[in-house]
Amino acid sequence: MSNPKPLPDRTKLDHLLPDYDVPEPALDRPTSDDRLEVAVESIQAAILAGGAAAAGMLWATVECLFGSAGDENKLASGERAADVATIAWVRYDLNHTLGALLRNQGDPGWSAAAQVLPRQERLPFFVKYLQAGDFSNVRSARVVSQARHCARMLDLREVGSLRTEVLTTLKGLYRQRNLILHGGITNAPLLPGILRSATPLVTAAVNRYAATRNGAVRDPLAFSFGETLRLEEHLAQPSADLLDLAGY
Repeated sequence: MSNPKPLPDRTKLDHLLPDYDVPEPALDRPTSDDRLEVAVESIQAAILAGGAAAAGMLWATVECLFGSAGDENKLASGERAADVATIAWVRYDLNHTLGALLRNQGDPGWSAAAQVLPRQERLPFFVKYLQAGDFSNVRSARVVSQARHCARMLDLREVGSLRTEVLTTLKGLYRQRNLILHGGITNAPLLPGILRSATPLVTAAVNRYAATRNGAVRDPLAFSFGETLRLEEHLAQPSADLLDLAGY
């Protein structure tokens, strides 16, 4: 066997290698220390990404805003977000139904009386209208259905049921996130439905906090505790006022 040729000196091969500049390993700081700003960015990224990536980003939004370093229960942040989203839902339902009744397809007689009232008197006037339950003069079948749906919120059991449904949806989001993160399952059959349901709920919770952050309570955990307390008190009182629950 002939002797192999000796390997060339490494320095003679340097011209064949790319000139890499490898920096020291380092963790990048987040773009912002503002939890609300990071949460909004996460929602925007989730909406743009869609699919499996969106599930992780939406749950990251929940944990970013409503998570605590001391949480032993991994769903604690979801429970806080669910209570905030439940109250946001009630507020939206009240405002959206009131607006529908005041427009052309609503109840003309009631609308004429309501529009001359100051805003602080219009909402109690609206709740009394819901309590009466007579929507025979409403011009649109869609608005009638909307008013009946909103009127059901006057029943504490309906509010409790709504709270359960919102929490169940966010638990479903957490499970989908785990399937993707830990199981590598990115095409679970329930994923599209969970994303359709969870995205507006997470967004509503973030918006609800954002709308009140300039008030006395700026910390999101303290804010969510206040919303949970408001919800618990409402569900414990047979004569509870829906406007108080909604924060009016």
